[in-house]
Formats: sequence, C-alpha cells, structure tokens
Amino acid sequence: MAAGSGEEGGARALALIVAAVFSAGVAAGLSRLALARYVRVDLGASVLLASSLTSWFMAPRAFSALAAGLLSDFTPWARRLLMSAPMLAISLIVYVIGGLRDPFLVVLLNAAWGALSGMVWPVTQAVTALLARSRPGSVMSLYFASAFLGMVIGQGLYGVLPLTNPGMVRASSAFFAASGLLLAAASRRAPPPPPRRAARREIGAAARSLTAATLWLLAASLVMGYVGGMLREFLYVYLGDVYGLTRRDLAGVLAASGLLAFTASLATGPLADRLGPGPVLSGLLASASLGLIAVAAAPGGLAGVALGIALANTATRSSLPLTRNAAFLGTGLASTLVALSNTLNNAGQVVSPLVSAALYQAASGTRIGPLPGHAAPFLVAAALTASVLAAYPAVAKKRQGREGAGA
Repeated sequence: MAAGSGEEGGARALALIVAAVFSAGVAAGLSRLALARYVRVDLGASVLLASSLTSWFMAPRAFSALAAGLLSDFTPWARRLLMSAPMLAISLIVYVIGGLRDPFLVVLLNAAWGALSGMVWPVTQAVTALLARSRPGSVMSLYFASAFLGMVIGQGLYGVLPLTNPGMVRASSAFFAASGLLLAAASRRAPPPPPRRAARREIGAAARSLTAATLWLLAASLVMGYVGGMLREFLYVYLGDVYGLTRRDLAGVLAASGLLAFTASLATGPLADRLGPGPVLSGLLASASLGLIAVAAAPGGLAGVALGIALANTATRSSLPLTRNAAFLGTGLASTLVALSNTLNNAGQVVSPLVSAALYQAASGTRIGPLPGHAAPFLVAAALTASVLAAYPAVAKKRQGREGAGA
C-alpha cells in the first residue's frame, strides 16, 4: 500500500510538473516575442541590443544553473525551494519589465530573469527524470512537448490579443505565477539528494559517467544552444528586417514551426528509450543543418524560410529530452550533470545572438557565392551542427568497442 501510494504521489507530482511547464511555456512564448518587439520597435533600440536580450538572459542563467544543480545535490532543503521560489520571483520581474521605458533597464531585469530561470529548470528536469524511473525518455518528451505546446499557444496569443507589446509582457506574468504555484505543489514529492557523506562517492560516479558518449551529448547541447539562441530575438528581428513580416505573420510562422516541434518532441524520448540517444540526436543534428541552410538559401522565398525554421526549431527543441535527461547523462549527481548540460546550452545561446547580429550587420549588402550576405549567421550555425554530427561515428565506434570488451 505504501509503495502504491508513493507511485501515485509520484504520478501526481509529474502531472503537476507537466502542467507547470505548459503554463511557463505560454508565458515564455508570449513574453519573449513581445519583449523583442517592445525593445526594437517601441523603444527604438538597435538590432544588436534587441538581439542581445537572449545573451543577457542566458549568461547569468548559465552560471546559476550549475550553482543550483550543485546546491540541489548537496543540500536537502534546496531542491524543493529551487523548484518554486524562483518562478514566483520571475512573475514579479516580468510584470515590472512591462512598465519600463528605458531599454537598458529592460536588459538589466531581463538578466535577473535569466538567473532565476537557471535556478528552477535544471533542478525540475532532474527531479522529473528521477520520478520517471523506468521510462525517463518518454516522460522527458512529454515534459518538453508540454512546454513547446505552451510556447506555441503563447506565440499565437501574441498575434491575436488586443494588447500593446508591454501589455503582452505584463499579461504573461500571470502564467509565470501559475507555474510557480504548481511547481511548489509538485516539489513536495521531489526525491531527496544523496546524503552528504556520500558526496565523494557520488562525485566519483559522476566522473566515471563522463564517457565519450556523454561528452558528445554535452557538445550537442552546446551547439544546439547556439542554434536555439539565434532562433529567438535575433530571428524575430531578422524576419522583420529582411522580409517585413507583420506581427500577425511573425506569430503565424513561429506557431507553425512550434507545432511541428511539439509533434516531433513527443516521439524523441520513446525512440531514445528504444534506440539510445545517439542515433536519435544524430538525426536531429542533421535536421538542424538542413533547416539552417534552408533559412540561408530561402528556396521558394518565405515559404522555404518557414520550412527551414520549422526543421531547425524541431531539432533544437526535440533534442532537449536527450541532452537534459539524467538517465542518459549519468545518474551520479543527477542535478549537477543536468545543470552542466543546461549551462553549456545556455552558453551557446549567450554567444549566438551576438555573433549572429555582428555577422548580419557586417555581411549585409554583400554576397557569399550565390547567397546574400545576410545569410551568413545561418551558414555558420549549419557548419557547427554538421561538425558535431560528423563526430558521432567515432563516438559510436568507441562505445561499441567498450561494450564488446565488457562482454
């Protein structure tokens, strides 16, 4: 009876977490799109400053994610607190941002928002994988699919709600608050961290789990973060400048690509449970490369660009159940390894918008062979994803050799 009660409690906690990430996804889809347009259009900031919103969000998130992961693994009270309190603080910050008129203050509070986000999500992802037990890939797919669906709905709301850009940002704070309350309820079932006396043993287990395959997953997380970073504020500005998309058109393109990513992400985890994360992630890296090339080349004009965005978005978002899954990364110091993957992904998202904006401004008006110079950011990103993909055969061969020796 006790075991059954524990399983039921774990299932309820997972349901609450899925609902929380959905609510946070709605908030993110609405707020990040509105924030980029608010800074660029309403406040008249430069392309570089508007694009750097992602960098200023992800830089503190990269540091706070790793710190939160370590704290969660070694401090009994931290795991529950980190799953809820930061999200409630985010709700307040986002509401305040909607009332600011100075773009530099917006950037500053945006950085605080990123730091708090880094505290809550790696811990929540590790707890989700631990609660999932025998089917971590499938549950993590559901986790991220719920977030993506929420984001699609949020982006769709941006196109239809009769609110100004700052009004959209403020409206999103209610969804962040709901997410925080749901996570607070779910945190009551969070598995406790290992005892402190086992810390040295757990560190050793974590170090032993850093196989070539794990390191390759971490490299993929970094490069997927780079791609994901340029598909946020930089992409919103790029599509407006190059193609003159209206607010409604922009929301439609992003929502369509998000729906495709939602569908694909549901299949990613179950496939990885059956085939292993390596083959599935390789396919996603190939999809990202093709999508980025399509955005750069724009075959068929805007339709080709939309298809490329869909392929690249699908790849980056569907990779998360693999690159942030404690069961695939190694369960020694679960929160820390998931946080490390988050940190690398965030680091990619820090660098990407800055590099992409600089390349865009420097190469605009030139030609790269048959392509316009403003395509340069997408060609660079395609080369990065292709390089990680090219390393996989060697990783797979080394893993097969180790398993053969073990047999």
